[in-house]
Amino acid sequence: HIERCSVLIHLVDASAEDPVAAYRTVRKELKAYRAELAEKPEIVAFNKIDLMPQEDLDSKLREFKRRIRKAPMPVSGATGKDIDLLMKKALEAIARERAPAQEEEEAERNAGW
Repeated sequence: HIERCSVLIHLVDASAEDPVAAYRTVRKELKAYRAELAEKPEIVAFNKIDLMPQEDLDSKLREFKRRIRKAPMPVSGATGKDIDLLMKKALEAIARERAPAQEEEEAERNAGW
C-alpha cells in the first residue's frame, strides 16, 4: 500500500534516545525496499511529546533539524496535541501532489472536444 501513497508521514518517537538514528533507519529501509519511496514527499512528526520535558523536546528538535535539515512537527497521539494540524498538513501535501495529475487529466478531456 505504501507504493500507492502520494505523501508519507514519518512518525519518529521523540522520547527515544536517538530520534535521528531511528529516522535514518527507516529512510534506509525505504530506499532498500524501493528507491522511489525515498523520493516521495514526506512530513516528519515527533510523536510522544507528552512523555518529555519541553526543554528536552526543544533540544531534540534542534538536533534533528541540524543533522537532518528537516524540522519535525511535534505531536502527541496519546493526548491528540496537534494531530489535527498534522492531518491538515498531510491533506495539503496530498492536494499539491495530486494537482499536476488532475490538470493533466483535465487537459486530456478537453483535447477530445
